[in-house]
Amino acid sequence: MLRSWHVALDSDDWSLTKTISKDGWDAGAVLQVGDPASFEVTINFEEESLPLIFGITKADAISTMKEKPRKDEDLPKMFVRANTSQCFVFVDDDQTTHSLNYDTRFPEVLMRIKPFGRIENTLTVRFENGCVSFLSGQKVWGPHEVRDKDYRPCVFLHEKNTSVKLSMNRKRARSQESLGSRLWKSRRFTDAKLKCIDREVLVHREILAAASPVFDRMWSGGYREAGESTVEITDVPTSTVEAMVQYMYTDEVPPEGDPAQLYGVAKKYELDNLAEEVGARLVDNIDAENVQDRARMLRLHATAGDVQAKKLWEQMYKKLQENPPLMQVLLESLLP
Repeated sequence: MLRSWHVALDSDDWSLTKTISKDGWDAGAVLQVGDPASFEVTINFEEESLPLIFGITKADAISTMKEKPRKDEDLPKMFVRANTSQCFVFVDDDQTTHSLNYDTRFPEVLMRIKPFGRIENTLTVRFENGCVSFLSGQKVWGPHEVRDKDYRPCVFLHEKNTSVKLSMNRKRARSQESLGSRLWKSRRFTDAKLKCIDREVLVHREILAAASPVFDRMWSGGYREAGESTVEITDVPTSTVEAMVQYMYTDEVPPEGDPAQLYGVAKKYELDNLAEEVGARLVDNIDAENVQDRARMLRLHATAGDVQAKKLWEQMYKKLQENPPLMQVLLESLLP
């Protein structure tokens, strides 16, 4: 364990036991992992062990945590506030699952996780590629993007003298990188460039033309870009362009880049698979800070007749109807 509060870990069977003889959110642990950038931990529990909270925390938040919370501030609340609600799952005593929300703008602390509902006696947290997912049987909640790259698994227990068992699956790095990944990392022998707002992104024309029909038309037809091998993209931040290009090389969506803007460039350059993956994130991770930009982007493409955007907009609208405070934030942003 990296740090613990009123718990003991048995290294033989990886059981974690609360050592204080009273109920309350005053016991928990942050666990050590082999690779903080990629790990998978499973918790096994009995009904009498509930409720509990399971998730991940930023590494730099661990050292700032108090040894003893104030009377009005329990241990998991401190961790949720230092991270985001999507980093944790609350399992209630009836085995229903909830996200934790301590934003004072919203009245409900517990918000039901509909993809999960009621789970069995296991819950897994997976962190990889800058995203966190929770799994139980065939049910999945995520992946959710998180801002930092260095995380650790953590668990918090409520019932006195209760115990849970943990198991860890250390992810193995891929033995062989794909050719696209190697080309993306090396950037050797590039033959074109994307001129962005603050710098240039060097690329291989063959890679971009194979991934995007738009780039293919630019570099194979009579466009000005064909002769100059330069394409100007100054309508979005450079980080968004980098994320788009990285996907074209590696077929993986990086955590960097604003999802709404990334969805926009995916549509502009006819990257259907990228639009599908990012579109799902747009709907899954809406909150008060991003709902305006994401709703505007989906609505823009939906009203233009894009079938996929229409479906995503319907999903987002349904979520907004089920979350009046979030709907209020969106409506108020439209008022002068």
